[in-house]
Amino acid sequence: MSDRHEWAKYHMDNEEREYYNPMFGGNLKEFIRRMVEDEGFTITALFPRWDGRSECLLKGGIAIDDHESMAYQALNHEHSNMDFTKGDNTQTISIMMTGDDWCDVIPINDWSFRHEQEDVVNRVVLLMRYEIMGDEA
Repeated sequence: MSDRHEWAKYHMDNEEREYYNPMFGGNLKEFIRRMVEDEGFTITALFPRWDGRSECLLKGGIAIDDHESMAYQALNHEHSNMDFTKGDNTQTISIMMTGDDWCDVIPINDWSFRHEQEDVVNRVVLLMRYEIMGDEA
């Protein structure tokens, strides 16, 4: 691992990978970007888990295309939920740092999806983990 990243929790030392980022918020930002730009989902809610949907942060001024601010605010509130919608496919992710090696690379600790729909979150997370960590997809 390079000296520049000696503070990183995980040894993600292959800086030649296109999406390498030892910062968890950067990985979350990239996940959000892929869900919106690559997969065609729309973010319909971002809210602190304990405050509920009535405290949606999107109503508070975060631009719908500001994925960096969304990632920052999601982690800043310690435990947040985000809804992604594409047609009749809605997936909700739970965002928080858990201390678990697997979850914290992309700090999504859980998600929901309709069983008759494709689990897009799982596919995107596994692909990103392969690019970042070299996990088997």
